[in-house]
Amino acid sequence: MKTYRHQQIRSIAALKKAGLTKIRSQKAGSHVVRIAYPPGRRRKGSGRVASILHPRNPPLTKIYERIGEIRAQKGPGHQCSPSCKSANHWYVHKFTSPASVYGTADGKTLIIK
Repeated sequence: MKTYRHQQIRSIAALKKAGLTKIRSQKAGSHVVRIAYPPGRRRKGSGRVASILHPRNPPLTKIYERIGEIRAQKGPGHQCSPSCKSANHWYVHKFTSPASVYGTADGKTLIIK
């Protein structure tokens, strides 16, 4: 599976016509930017963006088909009410329509209604 989605900014022919023949890749966060430079030594500001490689989202695996409710505890710093204190900061969220839980290979989970 490809890990990046390619976005062409300028065509190779247009870059060659402009005299930009050397292409180098640089990481920019989770993206890869391909920059075209003129031949010879690199000078500041002489490069033009040729393409951007965007990271693909990892595939999701369905963990639970239907969820009716979730019981969760809020962390420090939330606005507390007397009923929150009496429940020891635990909340029950009941879904009006069932939701599904998906997960990725790196252990992250996602709830989708």
